[in-house]
Amino acid sequence: MYCANFYVASGARVFRSLGTEDESAALLTCAALSRLQALGAPDPDDLPDDIPARAVELYYGRPRAVAVRIPRSEPPPAIDVAILSDPRRRGEVLEALLDRERLKAELFQVTRDRDGLRAELASLRASVLGRITAAAERCPPIDAAITQFETHMLASTQARNARLVVAVARKFKATLPADVRTAAEVTPAHVLGWLDAETIGAAKAAGRRKKLRNRLGRFLKWCATTWGFPSPMPGVRAPSTSAVRRERGEIRWHELPEVEAALAGLSARLGTPEEPADPALVTYWKALIGTLAFAGLQLAELIWLRRADLQERPDGRRQLWITAVEDGHGGRHALKHGFRERAVDVHPERLWPLLEKHVKDGGAGEVFLFPSRTRQRARRIDGHPERWAEASLTHRLTGDPGGKTKEPRPALLPKGMTAASLRRTFGSLMLRDGVAVAAVAAAMGNTPQVVQEHYARILGSEVNVGF
Repeated sequence: MYCANFYVASGARVFRSLGTEDESAALLTCAALSRLQALGAPDPDDLPDDIPARAVELYYGRPRAVAVRIPRSEPPPAIDVAILSDPRRRGEVLEALLDRERLKAELFQVTRDRDGLRAELASLRASVLGRITAAAERCPPIDAAITQFETHMLASTQARNARLVVAVARKFKATLPADVRTAAEVTPAHVLGWLDAETIGAAKAAGRRKKLRNRLGRFLKWCATTWGFPSPMPGVRAPSTSAVRRERGEIRWHELPEVEAALAGLSARLGTPEEPADPALVTYWKALIGTLAFAGLQLAELIWLRRADLQERPDGRRQLWITAVEDGHGGRHALKHGFRERAVDVHPERLWPLLEKHVKDGGAGEVFLFPSRTRQRARRIDGHPERWAEASLTHRLTGDPGGKTKEPRPALLPKGMTAASLRRTFGSLMLRDGVAVAAVAAAMGNTPQVVQEHYARILGSEVNVGF
């Protein structure tokens, strides 16, 4: 049994047994006693955790309140006598032994924390399972849930959109196994199997899959929020945007005569031989559609365009400013990217006459350049009453399907022409007139890389199209 002279907490020097027959352990205890004397801590409970418990007990006369005992997996290696005779190497050995004990203590703490986290995870799982079970009991049969969802959709969105989403929910429900009675019992495997069956052999499978997933996800997420169970949709991966774009193929734009014909045909589309269209209404729609085609605005940018955004520069050039907008009624239009904030030159021959007549005839609103003309304006409860809802304007341009209580209105644009294709027409006209890619990107609020990708087939073969 090894013994040693050392100082205790009271300051007295004593000669006592170290309680070990292992030379390495004795050296470790002596080093720890010297460290305790240097620390001079009045209470053993305030000491670092890496000091051996035996040294603490010898120095203070009592152990820590909570001693951490680490079982030895193997005895420490024997220390060569030649090493012990060299003071420098002996210090390195003692420091290595202390580091080993400290690492063991850290490992013990990590293991204890891991066990605690496992117990907490088990508790959370039990709690979640309990909530899921309770939600499944509250959740009505899936047919009743679809009926409630249809009522919710008709009250919160366009009738056509509501019918499309509800139709997908009913189609999905018809494929579920008989033992799946509520939406809470639907799993990601059910959704994935249905999506696979619906898109096998489809011409544009990725695009169709993405559309069906979004519509079904709207129903299942609403059920999850309403009755408090986890939605299965996070486990259903959506097709990548690049895959959908590859399926769409090359983007489409229109030639200048097509756009001019669409503008000239507005009078016939807005009126009938028996009841001609209101000239002010024709002026309004010509200016709006002309702005899409000859300024390259996105539909979301156009509906937030204010009267004040139509400006005249000191050199006589007129511009439309595209920037972040607050309508003063709680609505805000935030640009998707910083480079989308831009000024677009108003074409002096093709666009400015349309805008000038539109403003002079009183078609502009108090705030917005193109105020809403939808019959649902009185039902708006958020945002400025003049501002278009993007879905309403889209339906008016491409054909409003109507609802249960109204007749569908004809489209203002020819078949195949949309706000997006008019925007691409603007970019195509500029490029084919020899405008640099960087200038086109700046006018459209895109990067040159995006412009090159979308219009690659006409780059290098520019012609003058009279724009």
